[in-house]
Amino acid sequence: MISFSDGLTVLTGETGAGKSIIIDALNAVLGERMAPEVIRAGSDEATIEALFDIADSPQALAVLSQADLDEDDDVIILRRQIRADRSRYWINGHPVTLKLLKQVGQQLVD
Repeated sequence: MISFSDGLTVLTGETGAGKSIIIDALNAVLGERMAPEVIRAGSDEATIEALFDIADSPQALAVLSQADLDEDDDVIILRRQIRADRSRYWINGHPVTLKLLKQVGQQLVD
C-alpha cells in the first residue's frame, strides 16, 4: 500500500524498482488505455484497485452525487478489470462507464 500526502510527491529509486509500474497502475485504474499485454502470462484478466480519500474533494463528491453514487463514506474504491477483449470499471462496487470513471479520476489526481 502506498499513501500519498498533500502537495508534491516524488517517486525515486533504482532502475527496475517499480516506479513505472506504480504510475501505470494508477493510470489504468483512472481509465487510461491499457494494452491486453498488461495481463500476466497464463491469466485471463488483471484487476487493479485504488482507494481514495475524498473528504477534501468536493468536485469528486459532486460527480459521484450526480451519478447517484454518493455515499456517507469519505473513501471511494476505484476498480478496473482488464481482459483481452474489454475492460470493466467499478466505483465502490457499482459498475460504471469509462466516462464516469474518468470524470471522477480527473477530480482525484493531478
